Amino acid sequence: MPWHYVVRTQGEGFAAHFQEFVWVDASTGTVTATIAQPWYLQAISLARPAHFSNHDTLALKILWFVTDALTCFMIITGIYAWFVKFQPVRPAAQKQTQAVRPVRQSNRQIWLQPVIIIVLSVVGILAPLAGGQYNTPATLALATPLILTVYYWLRR
Repeated sequence: MPWHYVVRTQGEGFAAHFQEFVWVDASTGTVTATIAQPWYLQAISLARPAHFSNHDTLALKILWFVTDALTCFMIITGIYAWFVKFQPVRPAAQKQTQAVRPVRQSNRQIWLQPVIIIVLSVVGILAPLAGGQYNTPATLALATPLILTVYYWLRR
């Protein structure tokens, strides 16, 4: 508008991803209104750097690539396993599956490792958004699930 200017403010660190709009009177230069973004626009603003992998170090970018590639691999193999699940069972394979007894596990045994991987992944994804000083913990948080996966895979 000819009688107002809109200025976007930006904070530092974690607040750098949230913007406020300030209306300034063009003739006097005084602030007439400050408009905060709604919560859903703030969530989108926070997700933008995580979505585009705007992290500082090369190690984080490589870990993002490896994590994304593993996610794609897991989705593809999950879809394949879902289709294989509904194929008819051959008689020879049916006799073999009847001889194997299922192993009972508690809920803690079943969910402990996935929960740890989820927590470490969330920390690795969100920590660099708070500032460059959190790049090293984020790298360690993203690398730990990958290292454990390779360890358990080679241990078999």
